[in-house]
Amino acid sequence: MLRRFFKVGGATLAVGLGGYSYYTYDSRTFLPTRVGRAALTIYNVVDVYKTFFKSSKTLSKDEYNNGLSAVHYSCADKLHKLCCDNGSVYIKLGQIIGSMDYLLPYEYVSTLKELHSESPLTPYPEIVMSLEKELNSKVEDVFEEFDSIPIGSASLAQVHRAKLKDGTMVAVKIQHPHIAKNFHADIFVADMLSKLVSWIFPNFQFRWLAEECKLILPKELDFQSEGRNAELMSGLLKEFKFLKIPKIYWEYCTSKLLIMELCEGFKIDSKRHYALTKIDVCEVNRRLGEIYSTMIFKHGILHADPHPGNLLVNKLPNNDFEIVLLDHGLYHTISDDLRLTYCRLWQAIITGDLNQMKIQSQKFNTGSYWALFTCMLTGRVWETVSKGVVNVRYTKKEVRIFHLNIS
Repeated sequence: MLRRFFKVGGATLAVGLGGYSYYTYDSRTFLPTRVGRAALTIYNVVDVYKTFFKSSKTLSKDEYNNGLSAVHYSCADKLHKLCCDNGSVYIKLGQIIGSMDYLLPYEYVSTLKELHSESPLTPYPEIVMSLEKELNSKVEDVFEEFDSIPIGSASLAQVHRAKLKDGTMVAVKIQHPHIAKNFHADIFVADMLSKLVSWIFPNFQFRWLAEECKLILPKELDFQSEGRNAELMSGLLKEFKFLKIPKIYWEYCTSKLLIMELCEGFKIDSKRHYALTKIDVCEVNRRLGEIYSTMIFKHGILHADPHPGNLLVNKLPNNDFEIVLLDHGLYHTISDDLRLTYCRLWQAIITGDLNQMKIQSQKFNTGSYWALFTCMLTGRVWETVSKGVVNVRYTKKEVRIFHLNIS
């Protein structure tokens, strides 16, 4: 197996190096380093699982579950390190994994979800160079103040707090300068490695991750498109006075730079802040559901990246709160047929209509896995779904069972 891996892996590496030999050395951008890290990490992850499953036949049920959980954590840490070391597309892959709590083990989700708000930073001098290139001006000529420490960093960009010359407080989102240089190489390498793993280990299918990045990253790299999406959604959802979408300052924006209204708030999944602010988490959940239901069922236009780093809750002086919706780079348009099918599916899930659940789920090409699909969609166990989700109280016990079944 080792011989096979390195034989095919060596060929993959050679093609990658030949195709992108113009790279200069930098630990973040030098292709041989990046490919080597990715190939070694993927091999180690797969090997750890192979070793565990081979030796697990004599374990008791508790020993097996505890051992598998430890393996999940170990491999999730390896992937987290790879994402941070390579950055760029790898961060986006990690963020996708960290958002899939309806499908993947808790150990992966809890480890990789950190990438939503704790991605590697671009050094400030490089940020200044990029800013001045995009603005075609000195930083001090545009901003009265500019905070050198970012308030957030993600896979494609980082955000700094600043004050315009007229005193307006803004958030400055600037694309990581190495993203454009690495993009095509990273997509190429991720695709090649995913094919390699799928061929050597047929039970481990990762190709869909690379395919997903091929589709979404070009859209997210265009910050002017993000600005237009933000304005579009702000107009469509103006009925919701509790929703805040930042204003865009177009006179400063380019495809790699977005300057917008500075919005305050805490991450929507922060239990500590709910306790401090006394904001009703159930009301937050209800309002968020109303926002997304309106997007899907009324307008057919969906903000497709609603992870906790992009959703803030801000307490207002009148003790009410607003939901802040950030990062409008990734939007999807939903057809009328799909919206109608999705609506009928949710009606069946709510009422526990098993026949309609099956009929509507299978329109999503789920085949015989239609029941599993409804569990993924709701985050509930089948015993609950089959009775109608509104008829069974959501408990911590059910959460544990759900994630145990995923593992």
